[in-house]
Amino acid sequence: MSDERPIFSIVPIEVWQDKRLRLEMVRVLGALLSFRGKDTNTVWPTRQRIAERCGMPIAKVSEATSELVHLGWLAKDGKGGFSKATRYTITVPTIYPDSGTVTDSGTVTEKDTGGVTDSGTGMRVTDSVTGKEVTKNKPEEHTKTSCRKSGMTLNQFLENCKANGEQAIPETDPVFSYARTIGLPENFIFLGWQAFKGKQAADKRQKDWRKTFRNYVRNPDWLGVWKLNREDEFYLTDAGKQIERELAGVAP
Repeated sequence: MSDERPIFSIVPIEVWQDKRLRLEMVRVLGALLSFRGKDTNTVWPTRQRIAERCGMPIAKVSEATSELVHLGWLAKDGKGGFSKATRYTITVPTIYPDSGTVTDSGTVTEKDTGGVTDSGTGMRVTDSVTGKEVTKNKPEEHTKTSCRKSGMTLNQFLENCKANGEQAIPETDPVFSYARTIGLPENFIFLGWQAFKGKQAADKRQKDWRKTFRNYVRNPDWLGVWKLNREDEFYLTDAGKQIERELAGVAP
């Protein structure tokens, strides 16, 4: 028997009332809701992870998300790919079942969807998400250099990942299976990565930055992004919420 917790989607009742939604759109929306953490309406899964979760081709996922944006169910920021993961903010338009009409949409609230104990982003975690300036080495200095080069700074690690077309924290990294095992939303991992980068000295060197990050995730007090409540559920701290707002482009 697997030790991983089951994945659930808590779906707003308006999904079943909206007669405009085709089956493909419902499947994609349900998959996106399964990535949602308890205290956030924004998720960062790659199209590949959405496709795997809803059992649809990537091209169909892209088509469905565009239609969901048009119908008021989603707001998208970013085009995905290497430089910036697409952020999906789930919204709920007001549905009138008898007439089928729709009014302006609103952000999903805790009352609308409830919490999800196991969620994830599957995002490409790169330094460009923060907009932080990074001193670039000359191309010949990092071409074909492994991201696991001995004794490199975090900026060098990130630059080498970009040069080699690697994800800083790949979707296969053990940190995500660890998160699923303990019920930590993978969106929180993404926020933790932003906090982790900000805590590293510019001249600090590590042989394996991915392993270092996993150690931070296993010791959440080092990151200060999430905590456990009395019901043994993870929630974002004020610091975590601030990072989330910054990434969503919300002014303080």
